[in-house]
Amino acid sequence: MEMKVIKNDKNELELSFKDVDQGLLSSIASRLLDKKTVSFAAYKRLHPLLPEMDLVVKTNRGDPKKVLIEVLSELEDETDLLRKEFKDAFKK
Repeated sequence: MEMKVIKNDKNELELSFKDVDQGLLSSIASRLLDKKTVSFAAYKRLHPLLPEMDLVVKTNRGDPKKVLIEVLSELEDETDLLRKEFKDAFKK
């Protein structure tokens, strides 16, 4: 996966990803929309035949980079918990 910063303003962040799973960006955007400081979050596929997708985050207050890092940490914690539950389920 490759990432490139397209826009990095006070209240707006746009990132371009190459070879990233659409489901991952969907989960991130969905979580971002649950945050009170986020006014807009979405991802877009630039072209159906190209591997690039963009993630856009806009905040009404606060740093979009910080809220994105917060969401990524939450998803990481959930993934760790799921991994533990999965391993525990198959120990028996």
